[in-house]
Amino acid sequence: ILRGVIVDQDSGKPLAGAAAAVISAGRVISHSISDQGGHYSCRTPPYPSTLVIAAPGYQRASLEIGATTEMDVSLSAFKARAVYMPLGILTDEERVRQMVDLIDRTELNAIVVDVKNDRGWLAYPSDVHEARRSDTFRHEVMQLSKFLSICQEHGVYTIARLVLFKDPSLAVTYPQWAVRTSNGDVWEDLSG
Repeated sequence: ILRGVIVDQDSGKPLAGAAAAVISAGRVISHSISDQGGHYSCRTPPYPSTLVIAAPGYQRASLEIGATTEMDVSLSAFKARAVYMPLGILTDEERVRQMVDLIDRTELNAIVVDVKNDRGWLAYPSDVHEARRSDTFRHEVMQLSKFLSICQEHGVYTIARLVLFKDPSLAVTYPQWAVRTSNGDVWEDLSG
């Protein structure tokens, strides 16, 4: 068993909820989530392999696993400097690549991308019955796996934006779930 403690590099405090994964030949061999004390444990890895540690708000760490059974890891805080990418830009690969190029040329390091926008449209085909019935998936958008691959090639941190409360697509299909005005009509904002 490979074990260790995951801590914040600056404070030395343990990080609960960090993901630890042993990767060999491009496949996840074993994984765990750190407990309140920052402890993780994974099955003994084959060689060669890599330990990858990820936690929200921290830089990901990738460490080659040697002949050891203990690896403590300290993660440094990640300060996102992001650009926002509306769902519509995912329909044009050239524009996606222009935004990634902007990040490469500036102090930016992340993209906040709509995966569910304020119209209720989705950038992925959902298995949720209500989403399918509401026909919210936009078929013309780039597959998220391709988008993520482009971002990973350039070291761009990705943040998914999901609008939850405002969902006009769902309100049209399921008006009984919509917010109502005092006179019982479906409430509408200035854009209808």
